[in-house]
This record gives sequence, C-alpha cells and structure tokens, in this order.
Amino acid sequence: MIQTKGVTPSIYFTPNAGNLIYPNFNKICEWFSGTDKVCSENGYSELAIKTKGLILNSAKSLWFLHSPLQFLGLFNESFNKLAKAWYGTIWPAVYTGYRPLAPNRRTLEGNSAPDIVKTLFNVNEHLRVWAGSLVSIFYGGGGLGMVAGWLTKNDDFFDKSFKFYQEWMLNQNFIFGLMNLNNLWLRKYNKSQVQKAHHPDNTLRAYAELFDGFTLIPNAITRSLATCRLFGVELSDGLCKTIDTLGFTNYATWAYRYGSLKGEKEEGGDLLSVSEDLKGTSKKIDETLYNTQKFGSRVFRFLCAPLSLGAAFFRAIGNDELSKTFWKLEGIVEKLQTATGSWGIRETWMKQTVKEKARTEDDNLLDECKAPKEARKPCYV
Repeated sequence: MIQTKGVTPSIYFTPNAGNLIYPNFNKICEWFSGTDKVCSENGYSELAIKTKGLILNSAKSLWFLHSPLQFLGLFNESFNKLAKAWYGTIWPAVYTGYRPLAPNRRTLEGNSAPDIVKTLFNVNEHLRVWAGSLVSIFYGGGGLGMVAGWLTKNDDFFDKSFKFYQEWMLNQNFIFGLMNLNNLWLRKYNKSQVQKAHHPDNTLRAYAELFDGFTLIPNAITRSLATCRLFGVELSDGLCKTIDTLGFTNYATWAYRYGSLKGEKEEGGDLLSVSEDLKGTSKKIDETLYNTQKFGSRVFRFLCAPLSLGAAFFRAIGNDELSKTFWKLEGIVEKLQTATGSWGIRETWMKQTVKEKARTEDDNLLDECKAPKEARKPCYV
C-alpha cells in the first residue's frame, strides 16, 4: 500500500455518515472540486485517490505566482496591481471549491443531537451553498474586474474593482461563520463526522470558531449593510465603524484558523509530510515546499491575524489612518506568504506521481477494505 507520513489515518472518522443533502447537485460539486474514493464497507473510511476537480486543481497549481508578483510589487506599482488581480482571481476559485461547491454535504447524525440542532445544521448547509455561491460570483467578479483594469491600464476601473473585491472578500466572513458553527455542532454531538484535526475544543483555533459562531447573526447583519453601502446606500459614521470593526475582527479569526490548518499534520489538516514515493530532486523540492508551507502558515497566524486585529482596533477607536495602514499591510503580507502557493503545488504537481502509482493498486486497496473486521487495515494513500 502506498502511504505518506504526516497525516495519520483515524478509525473514528466516518465521512459517509449521514445522508447527502444534495445528491444530484453533488455531481457538479465533484466535477468542480474533486472527490475522494473511499472504502465505505469499513464502517469508517479513509481518503484514497483524488479524482476530478479540474477547475479547483488548476487554480491551486497556479496560485503560487502571487508571492513573486507581490514581491516585485513592492518596487513596481504595475506588478503590485497584477499581484492583487492574480490573487483576487485565483482565490475565489479555490474558495468556491472548498465552500459552496464542497462535495458530500451530509446531515448531522447521532442520537445525542436534538432534532432542532439537526434541522439547523441542514439549514446551515443550505445557506453555505446558496449564500456562498452568491459570494463566489461577486467576489470572483471583482477579481476579474481587476484583471481587466490591469490589462487595459484603466486605473479607475481597477480601483473600483479592487474595492468591490475587498468588500465581498469580507462577506466571506458570514460563510466562514456558518462553517465554524457546523464544526462546533459536530464536535459537540458527533465527532466521528469531523476529522481529527478539528476534534480539540480547547485550542485557540477552536476559540476562534466559537467567536465566529457567536457573532454569526451580527456578522450577517453588518455584512448585509456593508453590501448596501457598496451599492451607494448612505450609512451613519457609527454604523460604518461597527461594520468595519467586526469585518476586520472576523477576518482575523479566519486568518488564524486558515494558517493553523495549513500547518496542521493531523488528519483534516493540510500539511502533508514529504512522500516516501518521491526520490532525488523531486523529494528535495517537496521538502523545500513543505518547509515554506509550514513557515507561511505561521505568517498567517502571527502576522496576518494580528494585522487584521490592529485594523479593527484602530477603526474602533476612530484612528482611520492607522486602520487603513494595518489593513493595507495585511493585504501585502497575505500575498507575500508562501503557505497557499506551496500547499497548492504539493496538492497537485508533487503528488501526481503518487496518485498515478496509486491507481494501479486501487483494487488491492478496496479488497483490504472489504476484509473481515479483525483483518481491516486503514485505506489511504
């Protein structure tokens, strides 16, 4: 069996528990985002071979360019705009694959969960799909607008597109709040439906998810008002201050959580260790990308998140200039960080050799999953 070190399979994770919420729509999600073949006969399942997901994987494999473009952008305004446009175009595609078009949305199972929680869980999943898709459309539209503005050298159109993109970027906070609320319910009522990296409830990441859950309704209200403001509705200064402060704060909790998972080795985290199947130069490249991803995850946690909190703090006390400075620095640091680019390459280019080899052993993997209970082995690659 082919395997990589780092992400440890867990016999407790049962991704096939619960009923599919969107059986037909799920096919579209699998085509866009990819799906994992699993060994469902086990009573538990381990991830095996990634399939489909051409759009998401294409975006991930090209994402890394934002770091060198932003570095050049420190010295040249044209490259600075291109870095914004590139990041703003690729990110919505990745967001779409992991949020509104995430495959295999399932109901909450388990006898300990009250019926009202199970109902709210399903409503939450519906909101993540439809509200998330709305965010994807306008979020990605802002990114494409920046590309068009850069190509035509229309600075005014670029600036308007960038403002539009940033507002919808913050509108993601509501979707992240929905996602984190589901994680809270899964941890409380059925941990077997969530991967091991999400099990602990006493980590800073878990507290960030708790904060997002508590601020979900205020977030929904303020982001709706922010969208109205974007389209020309005049709001009071105090209301605008509240909108921006909460928006920057929730973005900080996202940055910390995102960076934490990019540096997480446990099942459900994104830091896969160097594959034993890679040799020579390929292995050295993967080792380098592993280290840059790990470093970039710390940048997200310990620079991007505090800079967002700084922008929120200074907006709250009325120092708008410092707030804008902190928010601008957050954007620069976020595009300079190496976690997303390294992760994207390792998830696509560097693992392709392993995937191709794994396909030839797929039948053996499935045979192991069908073995009697006492002879079962974890099914993963």
